[in-house]
This record gives sequence, structure tokens and C-alpha cells, in this order.
Amino acid sequence: MTIDSSWIACFKEEVPHAFTSHPPFLPDAVFVDGQIRLMPAGIEGVVSWEDYIQRQFERHIKRYFDRGVSCVVLAFDDYANVPPAKNMTQAKRRKNVPSLDFHARDALPPCVPQGEEFSRCISNRAFKAKVIQLVVHRLTSTLKCAEGQCLVVDYCGPPVRHFARSLGRPPEAIPGLDRRLGEADVKFAPYAELFPKLQVDSVDGDTLPIALLQLERGKASRVSVLRLQTKLKATAEEARQAKAAADEAGRAKPAGRVYEYVDVTLLYETLTCLVIPQCVGGARNPSHEGREISMLACLIGLSGTDFTRGLPLVSGKSLYEFLPDLWARLGRCYDPAAGQIVPEAALDLLVSRIYHCKFQKHAPDAGLGAVLEGLRGSKLSDKTKDRLPKAETVHCTLRNVNWLLRYWTELSPPDPVQAEFGYVRARTGQVQFAA
Repeated sequence: MTIDSSWIACFKEEVPHAFTSHPPFLPDAVFVDGQIRLMPAGIEGVVSWEDYIQRQFERHIKRYFDRGVSCVVLAFDDYANVPPAKNMTQAKRRKNVPSLDFHARDALPPCVPQGEEFSRCISNRAFKAKVIQLVVHRLTSTLKCAEGQCLVVDYCGPPVRHFARSLGRPPEAIPGLDRRLGEADVKFAPYAELFPKLQVDSVDGDTLPIALLQLERGKASRVSVLRLQTKLKATAEEARQAKAAADEAGRAKPAGRVYEYVDVTLLYETLTCLVIPQCVGGARNPSHEGREISMLACLIGLSGTDFTRGLPLVSGKSLYEFLPDLWARLGRCYDPAAGQIVPEAALDLLVSRIYHCKFQKHAPDAGLGAVLEGLRGSKLSDKTKDRLPKAETVHCTLRNVNWLLRYWTELSPPDPVQAEFGYVRARTGQVQFAA
């Protein structure tokens, strides 16, 4: 899953010291999103499945054990519990990927497919499940770790803790983790409560808001995320220096992927203690204290996720810049007791203000209906006017956001296909937005 990447860029600009090239602390446990590691940056030259597993998984896990980490959690998607509301975005991603005729009883090819063929194969759920089964079997059969270290496999069913065979300890299920979470990138939340210091290896953008929400709920102590480096727009001088360095390097081999650590605990403290209070001039709102990240997550949902459509013509960067103007209004349409946004109130209090801020010269400061009517009758281009949303579509998105908030925080979230959450089933059985 992901979010509008401009949110992370805004966080980095606001709290640059939370983004570092070195880990902010030595973790007690490391959570690895195995779903991401199934898809290497380049598969050329990797012929055998043994080499593939060693390159993508064994080396990575061994590196942490060698550093003294006591537990590595490797998680994969449990398709039986992946929310059906993800159907819309998944269909878009697979639109240009040729289908593969591969079924659950078929065997994997003797050699790893190469190039685009690998992407085609790994997009097939049955093929991907076969690869995951092979990875898990290989890792748990050859696991090498010391006394006091273990590998937890979180795939289908309860997570299972594995030890090196030389230790003579059989695998054991971890008690207290009976939940219905399908996607690997949301499974890390309960481990943040089990381990005082948790590092999450995941490139998905939604990892940050989920981790922030766990901190808000008191379900985590210290959390860091290892992810691809977010590059900020360089100043003119920085761009000049970068160009000079590139010219001096000549035709040197291009640098590989660059990663960075995010100290989520530090980011949380800065957002809640400094950034958000500045939006209201330091004024207190006792009923909403301790819910600041949940409120911020509402705006993240409105800018687009795997389960919500973003408000047209509005980015995460825009919403972050509008925070001082939006925060008080957001508080008036957010119900802290329910932990949900009130769609009817948000239409005229929040969304109308968002479009007023975005198009101040063209939109009146009024309810959403009047704002949209004013924009459609303005001098904006026809292309822009055509992208303006309908009120019923926005209402649907607000309901989608309410389900997203529960999905990001609950171990067993409710079925999204309900009127209150804005998802319905078509006659074909596929889930779609209600409006």
C-alpha cells in the first residue's frame, strides 16, 4: 500500500533530523515486509531459486542476526484476508500486465524467469504463493542463528517462531496475535507493542502513518522505518554542486538505490508537540488531545491511498501547507469518541475550505455546493473544471477514509463493504466505490 509521497517529503522538510542515513537505535526486533522483497530491482543473472532466495532473503536476515538483533519477523500477504476494497487499485496496477496461465497445482519453473517475464509471473497470485512457500521452507530449514535469536514467519494463520535446528527447539506459535490482517505492510503494528524497539523494513508509504497511529494509541515505544530515500527539491546551489560532481565523475557507474531511516518516534513528538499546536496558535482542545495523528490521517486519506480516491486537483503537499487554515475546521467535523470523521459535516466545513484554499481567486468561502458551483462558473480551464468532483463522490471518499482509519489501527477491522464505509459489490461480485 502507499500514500501520496508528497506527505513524506513534507515531513522530511519539517523534521529533517528524523530522517538519517544511520539507524536511530539498535532494534530489539526487525520487521521485514517480505512481499516487497519478492520483487528484486533486477533479476538478470539470478538463475536458480536457491540463488534468488539467498540474494533476496537469507543475506538480509543474516545481516540482522549478525548485528545482534534478537528477532526478525518476515511477513507476507495472506490473500484470504486482504480487504476486497483494494480491488479497484489492484485492477489499475495489473491493467498493463499480461495475464499468466498458472494455477495452484502447477509447479514453479526450474529456473527463475528473467526480466519482464518475472514481473508477469510474480503478478499472478498462484505463482507468488508458490514462491512464498518455497522461501519459507528454505529459510526455516537452513536457519542459522544463535541462542536467544529467532525468525518469525507471519504468513497464513498465526505467526510462527522458528529457531535454528541445532538448538533443538521446535517451532512455536506466538500467542496473542489472533487477528485478521492480510497485507504484510500492516502486520507490523502488533510487533511494535511486543518489542520496545522495533525497526520496520518497508518501502510502502503508509508504514509511516500506521506507525504514527500506533504511537498515538500507546501501542508502541520506539519505532524506526528503513525505506527508500525521499529526495527533496534541491536549491539552485545544491543543483549546481550536484551537476559539477556528476561532470567530474564522468561516466562512472550510476549509484544504486539509496535508503534512509526514519525515527518515527521523533517525528511523532515533533508533529504533536510543535507542528500541530502552531496550527491553532497553541490553543488547547481537550476533547481532541491525543487524537492529532488520527485527524492528520484523515487528510492523508483524502489525498489518496490504496483504499481511497484522492480529492481531485489536491495533493498531500497542498493539504500540509493548508494545515493552519484547516485544522480547526477538521476538529469540528472529527468525532474523537468514535475516532471517525463525520462526512456530512466535513463536506461543508473541511472539503469546501480545501477547495477555497486551492482556488482562492475563484471559489467563495461557503459550503461545498456553492464552492463547486463557483468554480464551474469561473475562468478556470475546462480541463480543470472537468476534474472537479461531485459532492456525492466526496461523501463516498469521506466514508472510505473512516474505514481506512480502522484498518490502520485495528487487528481485526470490519468488512469494508458496508454503506457506512462507501463500498458496494457490483453484480459481478467485484467491490467498487459506492459513488
